[in-house]
Amino acid sequence: MKTRISTVAPQAQPSIRARFVNPSTPSAAALPWLIRLRWHAVGGQLAALAVLHFRLHAVVPVVPLLVCTLLLAASNVALSICVKRGTDLGGHAIGYALLFDSLQLTVQLALTGGANNPFAVLYLVEILVAVLTLCLRWIIVIMAASVSGFSLLFAFTHPIVGVSNDAHMFGTWIAMVLAIAIIGYLGRVLSSTLKDQAVALERSQRLASHAERLASLGTLAAGAAHELSTPLGTIAVASNELDTLIRESPEEAIEEARAMRDEVERCRAIVARMAGRAGTVMGETPEHMSVAAVLAMVRYHLSESDRGRFTIVGDMELTVNCPVESLAMVLAGIVSNGIQATNNGAPIEVSVTASTTTITFAVRDHGTGIPKDLLPRLGEPFVTTKPAGKGMGLGLFLAQSFATLCSGTLSIDSEVDNGTTVCLSLPMEAPAT
Repeated sequence: MKTRISTVAPQAQPSIRARFVNPSTPSAAALPWLIRLRWHAVGGQLAALAVLHFRLHAVVPVVPLLVCTLLLAASNVALSICVKRGTDLGGHAIGYALLFDSLQLTVQLALTGGANNPFAVLYLVEILVAVLTLCLRWIIVIMAASVSGFSLLFAFTHPIVGVSNDAHMFGTWIAMVLAIAIIGYLGRVLSSTLKDQAVALERSQRLASHAERLASLGTLAAGAAHELSTPLGTIAVASNELDTLIRESPEEAIEEARAMRDEVERCRAIVARMAGRAGTVMGETPEHMSVAAVLAMVRYHLSESDRGRFTIVGDMELTVNCPVESLAMVLAGIVSNGIQATNNGAPIEVSVTASTTTITFAVRDHGTGIPKDLLPRLGEPFVTTKPAGKGMGLGLFLAQSFATLCSGTLSIDSEVDNGTTVCLSLPMEAPAT
C-alpha cells in the first residue's frame, strides 16, 4: 500500500460574499430572518386589503386576495415549524420561498390593477433578498420570475374600480416609502453583518496567530527532545560503564570519554540550531551542495553505531539547491527510524535519483513495516509506530513540513514484515520566494 503524505494548508476563513452566496450555509442563519420579513408582508397585505375594501370602498376580489395572503401565511407557518424543530431543509429553501413569494405577488398585483399597481416595486425587494442570501443560479431564477411576473401584468390585469387618482398617487407614495424602508433595513442588516464578521475575522486572526506561535514553541521543544534523545542516550550508557572501565580498562575508558565528548558536541550543535531557528521550521537559506556532502552531514547526525548500517546508492555528483542542514537532519531522522524498525541488523539503503526537474532521496529499510490503518496518519505530530516513550513521531512530521516548504513531496511505501521505503522528492532548483 502506498500513501502520499501531503501538507494541507489550514482552511481559510470564508469571505463575506461566500457566507451569503453559498446556498448550503445561509439557510440556517437567514431563514428565521426571512420568516420575520414574510410575516411583515402578511400583515401589510391584510392592512392594504382592509384599506381598499373598508376605507376606499374599492371594488376588488376580496376572497382571491385573502386566499393568496393566507397561502403566504400558511407557507410561513410551515417554515417556522421546520426551523423550530431543526429540520434540515437543504440549501434551496430560501430560493423556493422567494419563488413562491414572487408568484404570490404577481397574482395579487394582477387582481389589483396589474402593472398600474404601485406596489409592483416590491419585485425589487424579492431580488435584493435573493442577492443577499442565494447563489448566482437562484438569483437569476428569482430575477427571471420577477421580470416574467411583471411582464404578465400587462396582459392579465384586473383593474381596480372606485379608486380615485388621488388615492392612486397616495398608494404610489406608500409603495415607494415601503420599498425604501425595506431596502434600507436590508442594507443596514448587511452593513451590521459585515462589521460583525470583520471584528470576528480580526479576532480569529489574532487567535490563530497566537496559536501558531504556541505551536511553533511546542514544535521547537518537541524537536529538541527528539534530536537530543539519541546523543543523551549514548552519554547515559557510556557514563554507566565509565566507572568500571576506569578501574579495569583505562584505555577503553578514554575511548568512552571521547565518545561522550563527541556526543556532548552533538548536543551543543543541536541546541545551537534550535536557538537559531527560534521556532521557525526549516528557516535556512537554500544553497547548492553536492549529494555526497549532504550524505556526509547525514552520517554526522547519526550515532556511531548507526553509521555502519548506512549504505548509499546513486550518483554522488548530483547537486541539490535547498536548506541543506535541514535536509541532512530530515534524512538522518528517516534513516534512524529505519534502523530502529530493523531488528535483524540489515543495512538501511539510501538511493539518490534525479530527473530533469526533481531529485529524490529514497530511504529503504527491511524492518517490520507499518500497519495499513496507521499508514495514512503518519506525518501527524506524535503519531508513531514506536513503543510508548521510544518516539514522538516528529521525524516524519518535520520531513513532511520540510518537503512542503521546499515545494516537494514525501511518500511512504510500506508492507508489514517487508520493510518501508520513504521517498523525499525535491525540485532541482529552490522555489522562488
